[in-house]
Amino acid sequence: MGMPAIASADPEPAPAVPNVNAYAPVKTSEYAVMDKTWYAFSIPDGITCVIQRNGSYG
Repeated sequence: MGMPAIASADPEPAPAVPNVNAYAPVKTSEYAVMDKTWYAFSIPDGITCVIQRNGSYG
């Protein structure tokens, strides 16, 4: 014996993806640390993000 199906509305659509090309270009020199082998930045909540470059561009 099956259970009756429950009808529900479709979920709201996902928000649109932001246009990253609309953001201002970033100067990587402003974030370079450790003899320009890392990029780092902090936010007010005390979180620091560090990205280590281990290769060259291009």
